[in-house]
Amino acid sequence: MNKVTAAICILVLQCGAATYRFTETGFAGGATVKVAFSGTDINHDGQIASADGEVDALDVVFSGNTVVAPFALESADADYFELRYDLDGGPLGDGQTARCLANALECEGIIIRSADTGYSVGPGPAMPCDTGADCAAVSDGTAFDYSRTSLQPDSVSVPLFHPRSAFLLVLMFLFAAFGRKRIQ
Repeated sequence: MNKVTAAICILVLQCGAATYRFTETGFAGGATVKVAFSGTDINHDGQIASADGEVDALDVVFSGNTVVAPFALESADADYFELRYDLDGGPLGDGQTARCLANALECEGIIIRSADTGYSVGPGPAMPCDTGADCAAVSDGTAFDYSRTSLQPDSVSVPLFHPRSAFLLVLMFLFAAFGRKRIQ
C-alpha cells in the first residue's frame, strides 16, 4: 500500500465527536439540570477537556424552581466555560482519579457562566460528589441553589461516519480502482 492510500485510510477511520447527555437532580422543588456536550479525546488521555480544545459545544438547561429562575446556557454564548469529563462511562463528578488527586485542575467538572446565570458541578480532590457535600450550584444572578449529587449519564451517541470520512472513503475506492499503475 502506498503512502497516499495509507493516509486516506487513516483519515477515513477518524470518527466525529461523540455527544454526551447527563441529568442532575437534587435541587430544591425537584428542579433538574440537563447537560449535553460534544467532544473528542484528541490527545487520547482518557478525558475530554475544553482546555485541550476537545469540546465542540456545551449546552446546559436548568428547569427552574422557587429559588432560581429557569435558564439555558450554551458555550457559544457564555462568558466563560470549562469542562472536563473522564471517559469512564460513569457520572460526571463521581471520581477521584490519580490525576485529580495530584492536580485539582485535572478533576472532572463543568463551569459555565454568563453575565446573569451560571452552573458549576464537580468534585474537589478531597470531597467527591455524592458524599453529602454540595457538588453543584446554579444561579440566576440573584440567588443560588445547590445539589449534592453528580451528573448522571443519560446517553452517549457516537457517529459512525463523519461526512468527511464518507467522502474520503469514496476517494479511496476510486484511487484503488483507477489510480494504480498497471503491471505488465
